Amino acid sequence: MLEQLPTELFFEILQCAAWMFLANDRGTVVALAQTSKTVHDLIAPTLYHTMIITHENRRNIEQLTTSPELQASAERVCRLVRFLVIVTSPNSVDLKWFTGVHNFSGPSQMITSLPVTALATLKKASLWYKTYVNAVKSLPQKVKETLTHVSGYAWGASDLGHDPDGWCTQIIDTLPALTHIAFEFVDSTDQDVDEFSAENLFMGDLERVLLTALSYPRISCIAIRIAGAFLPRSTDVQQLVLRLKEPRLRVWIDERPFPLWSDADLASVHDAHHGRVVWTEAQPIQVQA
Repeated sequence: MLEQLPTELFFEILQCAAWMFLANDRGTVVALAQTSKTVHDLIAPTLYHTMIITHENRRNIEQLTTSPELQASAERVCRLVRFLVIVTSPNSVDLKWFTGVHNFSGPSQMITSLPVTALATLKKASLWYKTYVNAVKSLPQKVKETLTHVSGYAWGASDLGHDPDGWCTQIIDTLPALTHIAFEFVDSTDQDVDEFSAENLFMGDLERVLLTALSYPRISCIAIRIAGAFLPRSTDVQQLVLRLKEPRLRVWIDERPFPLWSDADLASVHDAHHGRVVWTEAQPIQVQA
């Protein structure tokens, strides 16, 4: 049984299985990989590695399975990861490993599967996979009451419903403890951004969203991340922030190439393992001398 495995062995097997089935269930694997950085910090130094997805992982799992005693356990965990659907089967993985999590990055559905002890300590969440507002609304009530930092993929044209002010208000009003909010504009360069083809629509809505967030005195930091297909908009975004002259605004121009969504996913895993998030990377825009 999983609970009988040593902690370090459990994560060693899980990380290897995650790499092996990356193509089959990318979203869940990325979420697990990102969450594991926090888990690693909690149980270090007993745990001597993190769940980083690399080509070496496959060799590790092959070494583990050479032991007859470990082979059955390894195969069992591989099957669990391969067919892991947190939403419908929250008991697929022994979630005691994720207790005490302070930071989370991944699908909002996974948060709802965390144990109560984890929800009580969750302070920062990066939500993706669903629209921002829906992800925030789906959070457990305990998380809504304690969350101080939230970031998420920013809107598509259909998400705003032609009401950017109300869209932003819903997020902030749902989280009474919120002090930091971030909007991430990320897309792979092989995707169209036709929904933002009208310059005035994108910049006009962004300005209204920022002004709405700034109207809340408790919001002490508003961050914007521009990456991938949105990079051509970076100059306009920086100019908007300069014009607003608001010290609470921060911008992260992420210039790494994301030709495919899988590139963005792997970059997010790498960032999570190195403590790199929008809160550490977004900086005030300085006026050029």
